[in-house]
Amino acid sequence: MKRIATFTLMMVFTFSMLLIPTSSNIICVQASSTIYPQYYEETRFKDMAIAPRGGTPVEIIFEQIHFARRERVVNAIQPQMPDIASNINCGVTAATNKIAWYQRQFPQLIPGHHPGWQVGNNWFWNVRTPQIDEMIDELHIRMGGRGAVGVTFMEYLTGFGQYVHFRDLSTEIGFHRAGYNEMSPSFFTAIANGMPVSIFLGGYNITNGPSPNDIGVDVITLVRHSGYHVMVAFGYQIVSYFDADDNMFRQDVYLRVANGLSGNGWLRINTHASLHYAISLHIH
Repeated sequence: MKRIATFTLMMVFTFSMLLIPTSSNIICVQASSTIYPQYYEETRFKDMAIAPRGGTPVEIIFEQIHFARRERVVNAIQPQMPDIASNINCGVTAATNKIAWYQRQFPQLIPGHHPGWQVGNNWFWNVRTPQIDEMIDELHIRMGGRGAVGVTFMEYLTGFGQYVHFRDLSTEIGFHRAGYNEMSPSFFTAIANGMPVSIFLGGYNITNGPSPNDIGVDVITLVRHSGYHVMVAFGYQIVSYFDADDNMFRQDVYLRVANGLSGNGWLRINTHASLHYAISLHIH
């Protein structure tokens, strides 16, 4: 087995500032420059308790948003992310699903594993094979092997990068956090270009998202969780609300996420969440 040099951050840093593919009315996702991350070296992102979605549910929040007019912009990577639980920690789980998604394009990422089948417009993932289990074990070791203790941001980068580079592929990193609970324009570009984004949270919510109607009121349910958690974002929904004078009074950004333990759902990033990092680790 060939030796692999210690993986540092010798990856290509990409800070794409292309225009967001939405209207100029969008305000909460605008950013004039890329924000370099502050590293929380001692923070470990982990599943805080055995719960349906990882983390610990704290409260259920109900909202009603009354509006005269609503605009919605939706985009998502296809196919949606696989739903594989590593049963180790959320960092390993997030990396597992991300690599499994890329394996459709690069079979050498999980040798011998068949990623799944396309039926009509849907993709059905093959989520549990011996090869998947071997990948999970290797990612766990490369991320420090601490099990339920979780991973730091740097351990996640290191382990993911080592795994990919060992298969003679490269990673390209981009930072997509524009500020407190804000995604930079490059996040929307990454999604448009088919690049899933790993998000590191110090508290988060799972939500049903806006109601699929235009009756003048959206009913939103948020389940707020505490604890540090890692998910993979692969889409978004931006909802802008206007009053009777056609003035926009509110805008919410929902991320389509693979949360690791209960499948794919929505997370509202601009409220009831604490975003530490948002990074794409594009494999090529």
